[in-house]
Amino acid sequence: GRTGCLTCQTPPVADRYIWGSSHGWLVIADVRSDLHLLNPATGEQIGLPPVATTEHVTPVLDDAGELSRYDLSFYDAMLPRKETCPPQPYEVGKLREVLYLKAVLSCDPSRGDCITMLIHNPKRQLSFARVGGQQWHWITTSPLYSQYSDCIYHNNAFYAMTRQGGIHRYTIEGSCASCDVVFKDTLPYIAYNVYIARTLSGDVSQIWRFTDNPYEGKE
Repeated sequence: GRTGCLTCQTPPVADRYIWGSSHGWLVIADVRSDLHLLNPATGEQIGLPPVATTEHVTPVLDDAGELSRYDLSFYDAMLPRKETCPPQPYEVGKLREVLYLKAVLSCDPSRGDCITMLIHNPKRQLSFARVGGQQWHWITTSPLYSQYSDCIYHNNAFYAMTRQGGIHRYTIEGSCASCDVVFKDTLPYIAYNVYIARTLSGDVSQIWRFTDNPYEGKE
C-alpha cells in the first residue's frame, strides 16, 4: 500500500505566551504584546486588534516615531475613572506578562463571526474584540465593579465568574455588552481558585478549588 506523508509547519510559539485555547485554536501574545489566534495543527494565524487599542494601555513612541514602551493605567470599571496611581511604564515585551490573564473564544474563528473575551489587569476586568475588528472594547456595564476569575461562552453569551462566587452573563451586540446577574456573590472573601464550567446537561456550574499547605503550622 501507499504511505501518505503530511508536512506540518512549526507553529511560531517559541517566543510567545499562551493565554487561552478554544475550538482548536490558541490565543498567543507576541513580543510586542499583541494577541493572535494560532491553529497549531495548520500553522494558520489570525491577528487580533493591537494591544494599544485597549482602554488602559497607551503606546509611547521614541524620537524616531518607533514604539518605545507602553504605559498602563490603573483604574477599574467604575465610571467616572479614578486612577489610584500614575500610569506605570512597561517594556514592549513585558506588558503581556502583566496585562493578560485569560482569553476565551465564542466559536471557531475560521467559521465566521467570532468574539474574543479577555480577562485582564488592572484588577481583573473584561474587554472584548471581534476577530477582524479594529479595537478592544472595555466593559463597564457590570452592576457593581467585580474582579473576574474565569469565563466561558455558552448559549450565545459569555458567562464570567467573579472572585466572590458571582456569575454575570454578558451578551454582545456590536461594540456594546449588556450584563445580567445570574448568580450573586456568595463568598465573604476574595478567592483565587474559583472557576466556571458547563455540564453535560447544559447547566453552568461553579468549581471551587481548595489547597492545603503541608508546611503550614510547622517550624
